[in-house]
This record gives sequence, structure tokens and C-alpha cells, in this order.
Amino acid sequence: MSRAVTLPDGGRLVIRPIEPDDRSALVDAFERLSEESRYRRFFGPVPALTDRQLDYLTDVDHHDHEALIAFPEPTGDGDSGAVAVARFVRTDGDVAEPAIAVVDEWQGRGVATVLLDALVARAREENIGYFAAPVLASNTAAITALRRLGTTTITPHGQQVELLIALPAQDGATPPLRHLLRSMAAGTLSPAVAFLHRVALGLRPTGPTAARNTIVVAAPASPDAALPVDLAADLAQASGAAVHVVGVQRLLLESPERLEERLHETADDLRGRGLPVTTELRRGDLAAALLDAAVAGQARLIVVDGTSAERRLGSAWNHVAHHAPCDVLVARGEPAER
Repeated sequence: MSRAVTLPDGGRLVIRPIEPDDRSALVDAFERLSEESRYRRFFGPVPALTDRQLDYLTDVDHHDHEALIAFPEPTGDGDSGAVAVARFVRTDGDVAEPAIAVVDEWQGRGVATVLLDALVARAREENIGYFAAPVLASNTAAITALRRLGTTTITPHGQQVELLIALPAQDGATPPLRHLLRSMAAGTLSPAVAFLHRVALGLRPTGPTAARNTIVVAAPASPDAALPVDLAADLAQASGAAVHVVGVQRLLLESPERLEERLHETADDLRGRGLPVTTELRRGDLAAALLDAAVAGQARLIVVDGTSAERRLGSAWNHVAHHAPCDVLVARGEPAER
């Protein structure tokens, strides 16, 4: 059901649950996000939304996955396209991860705040008691500020920490949720994207036998992005190494079921080439997941995607190449025909 809300500056928005027919509105809103806004929203550079991603983002069940879309109230002139989307995805029982994106020209007007209130209300209706957010563990000032606000549990996971914030019984969002939102928008609290140099250097293997003969690589995002896996397989076959495949779910782009399916397909393909393979599933940032997996497994090498779509400052390959505790191969070009 749609409802109208008034912003602090007097602007009016209509908020309603997203529908499959909102694909074009979502594409238009995505194109109005700056590159920086896209990076913060999707935990990495995303030049465009694929058809599969649009399916996931618009065809939601409104129970475990809810999405609210906001449009300016019709006035006969001015902006009529979607200006913001807020969603949560249930990750475990009564816990969900939230996310809010506002097109750049509407940022700073209180849009995210009213959407957060609406999202919290929907979450309570679906028996969700907590919002969780994985963030960079080195953001100590922002994390400390959240801890002081109360009702926040902070759990370390490698170079990330997970903030678990209890939803209020009353209407509206809690101070910790509002602080989290403001910190994310300001960039002072962000997803884990790289190891600190001190940490990386401290964990770097110090001798020829310190590393295990394992190659870490991410499960490909699509069948046409298999170059890193192909290179990892070729190197593993040549060196007798095992391959550790990491499936990384970017919360707002795909379902965990589809990711798990792709992870299994990748592992089966590698085993079909006679390679020993291990796998793991993670949520959050690709670079953080690859780096953590390499440290945990004392890997000898990380193979990371460096194709044209990823060649920019802040991309996963850039962070992995600068902060890995082992050697890194940046895969560029086209996968070979097999």
C-alpha cells in the first residue's frame, strides 16, 4: 500500500512496495547514482544492472525480501522518476540486512530517514527484530559511537565486523540505526574493502614454506566472467595446487541460492579438471572476502578479476593487489576457448 510523506524541506514523496513492473524506474534511478554512490551501495563498482539482478531487485516476496520505492508526489511538473529505494533481506530468523539508496540530486533532504522509518515498520510486521550490517573493522570511531548508543552488538568476522542493531517496539528507527545511516552516507562507516597495511604486513608469509599450495579465486559473477577461474585452474594444474573458491554475495544484487548454485557449478567444473577444490560462502565485499580467505588458508596466490569493467580505483583487484598477504595475479583479457 502506498503512502505519502513530507520531507523536512516540504517536499512530498509517495512510498510503496516495489513491483516487477518497476524495472525501468529502477534502471533510471540507478543511472542517476554517481559512481561513488554505486560503490557504497553495492560494495564495489557496478557499471550497470543485469537482467538477472533486476529480477532479484524487483520481483521480491515482500516477506523475507522487502523493497520500498519512493517517487515524488505528482505535481504536473518536475521530477517524476524514482528517487530512492530501501530494502531488507532476511539473513537468519529475525535478522535482516538493510540498504537504502537515494539518487544524488535528492540526497541531503531527509529522504533516507523517512524511508528508514518505513522500512523498520515493514520489518516489524514481518517479525524481524534486528538489522545487521557488515562494516570495516578499522572504523573504530564510528563503531564506538554506535556502541555508546546502546542496543548494538558488534561481532568480529575477519577484517569486518557485523553490527547487530535491535529494532524498536515503537514507531520510527532507533538512534543507532539513524547513526548507522548517516555514517554510511558520509563514508565514515563503510564496507570492508582492504586490509590495513600494518595488518597485511604482519600476516604476510615470512618463509618459503609458510604458505600452503592453495590458490584463492572468486566464483564468477556470470558465465562470461570465468577468466579468473580458468587462470586459477591452469596454474593449479601446473603447480599441483588446490583451488579455494569463494562465493561472495553482494546483498542487493543476487540471492544466496543463486550464488550457492554458481559456487557448486564452479567447483564441479574444477573437479572435472582433476583439481582438489574447497569452497566457502561469504556476504559483503569481494576484496575483503578474498583477503580473509587467503589469510585463513595461508594461500600462496589470489587470482582476481581485472577485466575492463573492473579497472578503476577502488575496485576489488586494486585493493587485493595492494593489501594481499600473498602473491596476486590480476586476470585481464578474455577467457580462452576450451
